[in-house]
Amino acid sequence: MHSLYLRHMTTVVCALLQNQTGHYLLVQRSNTMPHPGAWEFPGGKVEQGESYAEALTREVREELHLDIQVSRKGKAVAHRYREKYIKLVPLFCRLYKGLPKLSEHVNFRWVEASELIRFPGLLEADVRLLRQNGF
Repeated sequence: MHSLYLRHMTTVVCALLQNQTGHYLLVQRSNTMPHPGAWEFPGGKVEQGESYAEALTREVREELHLDIQVSRKGKAVAHRYREKYIKLVPLFCRLYKGLPKLSEHVNFRWVEASELIRFPGLLEADVRLLRQNGF
């Protein structure tokens, strides 16, 4: 990996968040976000001094008003989008409390594990992350 990319890489955590029936949560990006209309796992940037779990818990609470329990870290992927280079770190989680209330995204879906890899409009980094983690 080129050292220029490493210096400008943004670390992003995402939730492989399951509900009580074992379905995973996907959210759809709004028209004001990069990649408008695309689907992704919820999450966001890790702020300085935060652990992955702290960052993800904060992001999911802010964006979806959900409380989650993080169980384990999955295998991360590095991905280059035109505008930035990210390290996408998945955390496997369970829904603890709440129903999704969208504040930044325009839609959400609970999806079966077998459907994730083929979900229409899923961001490329998320597809790579699924493959890396055996989906």
